[in-house]
Amino acid sequence: MSGENLHMCFLLNVHTGQMWRYSTKEGNKQFMKMSMPWQK
Repeated sequence: MSGENLHMCFLLNVHTGQMWRYSTKEGNKQFMKMSMPWQK
């Protein structure tokens, strides 16, 4: 992926529904787990 499209890069666990989004915040390039309203 190019640097312009990194904000659209996601990982999805199809078994649990957990989702991660690629982030470059604070100089760290990593996948950050997203909070889903239906998961507690």
